[in-house]
Amino acid sequence: MGWSAKADPDRGIVVVELTGYLTREEMFEVTADAIPLGQRLGITRFLIDAVELNRAPPISDILMLPVEEYVRLKFDRQSLIAMVLPKADQAAEAARFYVTACTNRNWRVSAFQSRRSAIEWLTGGAD
Repeated sequence: MGWSAKADPDRGIVVVELTGYLTREEMFEVTADAIPLGQRLGITRFLIDAVELNRAPPISDILMLPVEEYVRLKFDRQSLIAMVLPKADQAAEAARFYVTACTNRNWRVSAFQSRRSAIEWLTGGAD
């Protein structure tokens, strides 16, 4: 498994970690796990730490997240998503595409080079 999703109630965020090779199926699984977790707990801030992601699904599959999946899961558009960019080139390119695709569809997503700066943005500097 190339992912995990867990709540950090002290910070009021859902933390998603992506590692290795993330398949299309895993991408949809983690989305279907993380968003409802946040909804159940009343959390609207999400950290996607993809620094150790080596390979991502094709961009055509990634596009389905903001276009269809977020709508289907009734994801709150006021939610904040901080993406820590991967070190691997292919995965970083895919992550940048994800950020752009979400932003173009009015989802509040920002990219970061470090987990620390992403958490700072989510917990204090985003608004």
